[in-house]
Amino acid sequence: MDPVRHFAGTYVEARDKFFAVTKTLGMTVSRHIHPAARGAAGEELSLDVSVLGDASSAAMLMLVSGTHGVEGFCGSGCQVGLLHDAEFVAAARASGVAVVFVHALNPFGFSHLHRTNEDNVDMNRNFRDFAAPPPANTAYAEVHSFMVPATWPPSPENEGVPLPTMVVMMPLVAMRRTRCVS
Repeated sequence: MDPVRHFAGTYVEARDKFFAVTKTLGMTVSRHIHPAARGAAGEELSLDVSVLGDASSAAMLMLVSGTHGVEGFCGSGCQVGLLHDAEFVAAARASGVAVVFVHALNPFGFSHLHRTNEDNVDMNRNFRDFAAPPPANTAYAEVHSFMVPATWPPSPENEGVPLPTMVVMMPLVAMRRTRCVS
């Protein structure tokens, strides 16, 4: 098997390869089209889901590509490669396990070569349980005023301060707030 043929150079090519192999195997694809965002070349963006085996099976294996957008090239290539592997397909169908392929979880990042989605959210790192209160982040609280000005446009105090300067300044600011007792 030549693995290179399963990988794509663009989001559109990756989606087309995924659609082609699922069609060849008689699998249906459920498309979830993004309501507003478009791809880097103006293309329609979608999260696509297809199931190999019995979708009502009690056991399920979920294979997701493109959580971190640009990483979708690798994940999509692996998904397409698995679906081209006759042994894998036969074993999956015989196992009684539904194998769910989620293709391009973050199609915007995939197409635009970004890790984040259209709202600049890292879908893996920014996940949290919203039923619980957010954890305290004292380190962020110390840099928040530099990173997110209270007013826009920013005040002269923090306007145009390069990030490396802020990183150097923050320990100094913290030291000024702390009294050293000897």
